[in-house]
Amino acid sequence: MELTDYLAREGLKDFSLLNWDAVKSALTEEQLRVHHDLADRFCAYNVQENISKFYDHAVGEGIDLLYESLYWDRALSSSPLILAELKRSSSVLDIGCNSGLKTVFYALNMPDTQFTGIDLSNVSLKKARERAEKHGCKNVRFENVDMTKMEFDQQFDAVLSENSLFETHCIYYSFKKEEHPMFSQKFERCYKALSKGKFIVFINPGDFNEIKEYFLDFSKNVGFFNPVVKPVNFIFEGKKRRSMLFVAEK
Repeated sequence: MELTDYLAREGLKDFSLLNWDAVKSALTEEQLRVHHDLADRFCAYNVQENISKFYDHAVGEGIDLLYESLYWDRALSSSPLILAELKRSSSVLDIGCNSGLKTVFYALNMPDTQFTGIDLSNVSLKKARERAEKHGCKNVRFENVDMTKMEFDQQFDAVLSENSLFETHCIYYSFKKEEHPMFSQKFERCYKALSKGKFIVFINPGDFNEIKEYFLDFSKNVGFFNPVVKPVNFIFEGKKRRSMLFVAEK
């Protein structure tokens, strides 16, 4: 399925030239108040309960679609690259799949591959299952799993994390030296979930060069090889931005 058509069908619009202030008028004052309160709790005390409550509300109220629309151009730049990295994988684990927007798109374009999406938000997972059913997508399943504790009976050919590796610590993708142990633990869990295949991460780094070096160091320490970092350019709020696509192998 073609990406722009898929995104439009899912209710997204090209808001890449707008900003949050321009689109938040679609929400009520109460929706915004709760959203900001939950975001503050998410960042101040990053535990499973706060993470799930934040995304339960965002997806339940349709706020996630506004954010995805703001990042429309990022999706157009990144999703084809990620899809190309996933090719030839017979099983894929998507960590932090949220409402399954990207997971279902990849699964539709790879019908012979089995996808497993995990998330902490039950509202997001319900939406993901509904999305898959709407598209008749049979090769995907969704489970409530914490990536820091994940253990599976099977191993996967590819493990994917789009903007979720940092979100399990801080929604603003901050990175501090005292946070290294948790970040290393997440790398180790991803390594264990892989058979032989690719670990693929897509994020918006606060400092591209700094985060690049962390990823290269962590991946090698855990046991990955051939790590590659690629910049992904896109338009957000009318300005040029840069995300990072990281790929390593086991």
